[in-house]
Amino acid sequence: MDSKLKYYLYISETKIGMLYPQIPKPLLKRIASSLSIDLKLFGAEVSLGAKGNQPEDILYSKTKIVSEYIEKHLDVGSVDVPSTYIKGRLSMQQGTLMKQAVYFGGTTERTILGLSGSMKHVIGGNRNMGSEISLPPSLFYGIMPIIEAALIESNLQPDNATSPITDEQDHTLRGVAIITKEEIRGPRQHFEFLAKTLLQGSIRLPNSQSYVVLGTPIYVALAD
Repeated sequence: MDSKLKYYLYISETKIGMLYPQIPKPLLKRIASSLSIDLKLFGAEVSLGAKGNQPEDILYSKTKIVSEYIEKHLDVGSVDVPSTYIKGRLSMQQGTLMKQAVYFGGTTERTILGLSGSMKHVIGGNRNMGSEISLPPSLFYGIMPIIEAALIESNLQPDNATSPITDEQDHTLRGVAIITKEEIRGPRQHFEFLAKTLLQGSIRLPNSQSYVVLGTPIYVALAD
């Protein structure tokens, strides 16, 4: 259990709202107790789940509960060994795609990682999330349908992220690599995150073979 305070930059209220009501009630109570969260403060939302905007303290508490459930009971991997979900800390740059999506990009020795989600889930709404990323519309429209589909289909079951990739998905992964390595601007910061894996695979780039992962965050926070 991570008891440290988090400085959240992004929380997907949509994913939290989908996942929270699916946690079995007895387990929900045990997790909340272990995190010193009083479910009585949630009122009717304990049974109904989040609907629309909600107070930040409730959103933060539900984020902690959902994150704890995912980390303890579902398949969570790392940036270099992704599973249904990814948890990690990484030096990344951030920016926006076509003013519609926030994007966090970073690399390890093995992996090129891109995390993207809706701008509406940026904490504070108008927070400066970095400069606009310049990219062809075809790349943007290759990435966004996958993200949007994940928001609709997101649940507590494993996905097919490890299935053989199609030509269209290969194009999307190449887009992630281009954005992360060449297009994203701005200073690097250390972030911690928990994200749903959307797509992963090995692609051929000029003079190299790279493994690329695209995910959409449950949350992104500044790391110590």
